[in-house]
Amino acid sequence: MCCCVCGLLFLTLFALIMLLILNGIIKLR
Repeated sequence: MCCCVCGLLFLTLFALIMLLILNGIIKLR
């Protein structure tokens, strides 16, 4: 259970970071 929760949290954080990076690149352009 903990492994699944940690995995979901990691994927969520990774997705949020990717969105922030993409937004930053779009704003820079």
